[in-house]
Amino acid sequence: MSRTEQEEKLEVIFSGLESAFKKIDKIKDDVKRQAALKDITSKLRDAKALIKEFEREARTDGMPARELADRKRTLVNELNSYIALKKNYSGTEDARGELLAGVAAQGEGGGAGVEKTNPYDGLTMQELVKEGRKGMQETEATLNRTEKLVEDTLQIGAQ
Repeated sequence: MSRTEQEEKLEVIFSGLESAFKKIDKIKDDVKRQAALKDITSKLRDAKALIKEFEREARTDGMPARELADRKRTLVNELNSYIALKKNYSGTEDARGELLAGVAAQGEGGGAGVEKTNPYDGLTMQELVKEGRKGMQETEATLNRTEKLVEDTLQIGAQ
């Protein structure tokens, strides 16, 4: 089982991502941190493209389907782990930005402004599921009413 050119490039990208994630913890400046996250995003895009290219090349070279699936699964799993890390760091950055924006807004407006709140904050998982089902039922009822209206319109048009 010889490694393809794409697999070697992916190995380089993955090691670069690993070192980038180690460095990002040490970056204190928000602008530099955002730039590092953009660089990571770019590397993730490149890795995804290389995986697709690997699959295309392997198919044309006649690699057995099982071997192709196993090797691709390994690459995709590694890519997904880096994507999860990136989402974690991005979420941390977003939360930090929201906190700073909230502090700045309170400092400027004294906190007397209208606050945007999420109606689902503080709900338990069961309550969220219940709300989701309720929304789906409302949507289904709307669709049924629309279907009935279309049927009635077609019947009137046929008369």
